[in-house]
Amino acid sequence: MTRNAPTAAGHPPATAPVLMGLTATLSTSSFDPLAFTAIALLLIRGIEGDDRALLWVGVTAGIILQVKYSLVLWAIGVAIGVLLFERDLRRRKALWAGLAIGAAIAVPSLIWQALHGFPFLELSAAAEGKNADVAIGPFVANQFLIMN
Repeated sequence: MTRNAPTAAGHPPATAPVLMGLTATLSTSSFDPLAFTAIALLLIRGIEGDDRALLWVGVTAGIILQVKYSLVLWAIGVAIGVLLFERDLRRRKALWAGLAIGAAIAVPSLIWQALHGFPFLELSAAAEGKNADVAIGPFVANQFLIMN
């Protein structure tokens, strides 16, 4: 790998209009790219043999799950990939310990949601009215525009 490769790889996402707009104001969405990338990086390090990284996956995911339930959808896709392609990882105690840590950190938020009638679902339903139905062609074209 050349010395300039990390800079070259980091430039496009750092200058993508959607990321610049997403992080221009402070909100919980500002941390999505950072959190998801951190979890992916830690998981890769765990796959390479670093058990501490697998524990940090759980800590990071648990903290993010306090405010960003969308992580669950992303994690389902990652879990399917791990189950299909990283079979050795499933046998490592650190993976299961990390998942337990993440669950323990996330449970208070889930309990609060349950005790208050799951206001997150109400918020999601309210947001449905402001989202527009877009055909697949224009949607894909828009993704190219905002990400490049």
